[in-house]
Amino acid sequence: MDYEKSLTELAWELVIDEPFYGLFLTELNKRFVDDSSGIPTACVATAPDSINVSLLINKGFWKDYLKNDSQRKYVLMHELLHVIYEHFLFRDIRTDHLIDNIACDITINQFCDQKYERPADGQFLENFSELKLKPMEGTQYYYDELKKAQQKKENSAGKTDSLAGPKGNKKGSSGCKSLDQMLDNQPGNWHKSWDEMIQNMSELEKKLLEKQITSALKEAAEAVEKQRGDIPAFLKELLSKRLEVNEPTVQWKQLFRQFVGSAMVYDPYRTRKRPNLRFEDAPVVKNKPKVRGIFAIDQSGSMSQNDIDEGNNELYHIWKAGVKLDLAEWDAECNPAREYKGKLDFERVKGGGTRLSCAIEYVNENKRKYDFAVFCTDGYVESDIVRCQIPCIILITSNGNTELNTIHKIIRMN
Repeated sequence: MDYEKSLTELAWELVIDEPFYGLFLTELNKRFVDDSSGIPTACVATAPDSINVSLLINKGFWKDYLKNDSQRKYVLMHELLHVIYEHFLFRDIRTDHLIDNIACDITINQFCDQKYERPADGQFLENFSELKLKPMEGTQYYYDELKKAQQKKENSAGKTDSLAGPKGNKKGSSGCKSLDQMLDNQPGNWHKSWDEMIQNMSELEKKLLEKQITSALKEAAEAVEKQRGDIPAFLKELLSKRLEVNEPTVQWKQLFRQFVGSAMVYDPYRTRKRPNLRFEDAPVVKNKPKVRGIFAIDQSGSMSQNDIDEGNNELYHIWKAGVKLDLAEWDAECNPAREYKGKLDFERVKGGGTRLSCAIEYVNENKRKYDFAVFCTDGYVESDIVRCQIPCIILITSNGNTELNTIHKIIRMN
């Protein structure tokens, strides 16, 4: 069997049948493995020597266990939904991995398209009907409900028979035969690769992995919309939450009017509202006033990824307020500024010591270019801060230090 060809053909069929899933699948690394890999079926893992997501498929599972292409498509959708929901990033939070495995599979199997044939031995909501679980709930809900049932089984051990065992076994019961069977037999960790993925992964790497997945989801969604295809409703909601922008800490547009005064930079644009006196049919060129500023963000080691994200949120809202904006990163020294064009996120590029004065000195050297400056930091900076020669604000992260020795205006983020 030509495994790669088989997968490629099914991926293109998915592009036609389920455009979003098919296009998202094309964004992922995919490879087949044999039994020596320790992967008995299909799973999500990281690519060798990187944190990029890979889809691993056991050759025997693909060729022999799955009966037809319909089941193979179901498995592909199943694994893609694990990636979409980022289930592997929650292994440190939901520490009972057997219960988490069941909860994750119950969640996503409700979203797999029912026009494809289910493989045997899956974890489906109806398998646990005795527990009266609500449909279309989140993974954490199913995890909590299954843990309650597990505790019930443990409390009744020695008194009640397991529904999955012979009469008189006294192993205790959760009240659900399928769950009793799983707890009695303790099957292997079929999402073991998830644990290996995040075992030595830093918080920064996890954040980067989240952004990679969100970026791939966004690209797939945009491609589907361009082709006038449909994106599943639950995915639209999920994407809107992932790409949501928080409210700004201050009303920047109003502040600029009070803080900066008249604008210094002008954007030319054409209009026909006022006729050109020299050439009747020609548009008039007018100038739209615009303030120009610089946003300098602390990227020293004391700034957490959450602090970086908070600064990024305010940066975006300052730009949306209608200003010309440059962005500069600093720690013990300041990088040259570059124009900010509204991209919602930026990556940490520094990470050394902390010296706010280096950013202020950079602004002072370029003071003729800017009408204002915003210095974003966690506030853990030197005590002898130099004075900025243009109007400025020091923006402190929500968990930062506001007791700075400075005459400049300080605002803490919400």
